[in-house]
Amino acid sequence: MDAITVCRELKYRHLWADCLGIIQDEVDANLMQLKQMASLYHHATLTIVAATGYTATCGLSGVSRARDEQEHIKLQGGLEIVESVPDLDAALCSSKWNERGGTCQEHVSSLDLLSLCIQSCILVQNGPQ
Repeated sequence: MDAITVCRELKYRHLWADCLGIIQDEVDANLMQLKQMASLYHHATLTIVAATGYTATCGLSGVSRARDEQEHIKLQGGLEIVESVPDLDAALCSSKWNERGGTCQEHVSSLDLLSLCIQSCILVQNGPQ
């Protein structure tokens, strides 16, 4: 449901979810579809990465699940400094997403990758702008 919310907010009309689009209980069909995943990610307008959940039902950080609070330091004059967030590679390497199968294809093949992490939302655009 969270992926639908993200797509609506970003004005995307179509969503393909691998947990629904890949036949999970038929080994031959599953293997054939997994071989096509790099092409699917490459041709997708946007790949949404649920970097923090253990299962497909955990929800997305920042959508239905709160993100970790970041430390704010208040300075004179009303200015605030916010603790920096880790870069994408550091955030993904330490995430649950990194422990799941197929993540290398998502990361390498996707032109535009929106990673919803525990501390941040990171958009990497590798495709044409």
